[in-house]
Amino acid sequence: MKPFTFVPYDPSQAEEVLPRMFDILSGNMSAIAPTGRSNEEDRETWLAYMASEQGAARRVLLLYAGEDLAGYFQYGVEGDALCVDEIEISPAYQRTLLFYRFCRFAAGRLGGRLPGPGVYQQEQPKLPDHCRKAGDEGRGREQKRQQLAL
Repeated sequence: MKPFTFVPYDPSQAEEVLPRMFDILSGNMSAIAPTGRSNEEDRETWLAYMASEQGAARRVLLLYAGEDLAGYFQYGVEGDALCVDEIEISPAYQRTLLFYRFCRFAAGRLGGRLPGPGVYQQEQPKLPDHCRKAGDEGRGREQKRQQLAL
């Protein structure tokens, strides 16, 4: 098994990394939530968003298996809230130890700094931009993070 490593996204590598990230996203989403547009149209839209100021403000951790980009984790931190945008894992690395190892890595880094996980609820006061899901702009739906009682 290839060793798993977790590396912060470096925007200077956007030309190489972003298309690979989209390939993972597209492979996962085409099976569960097709957009009805061509893959190339979706690619152009996603790459333009990631190059925008809003997209560039998102924090991204790249998940590697050896030299292979196996997935990525997009998130933000607002006060004591970890705002998880998405986690995408390539089908080739699903059902491996990648997600488990990533959770252990994240817990070791965030451990005592955050009080616990949160969830989003619809029709609530507005969250900061980096905590809103991409594509929700203009839909009249706002989300609010609620602390889970554990």
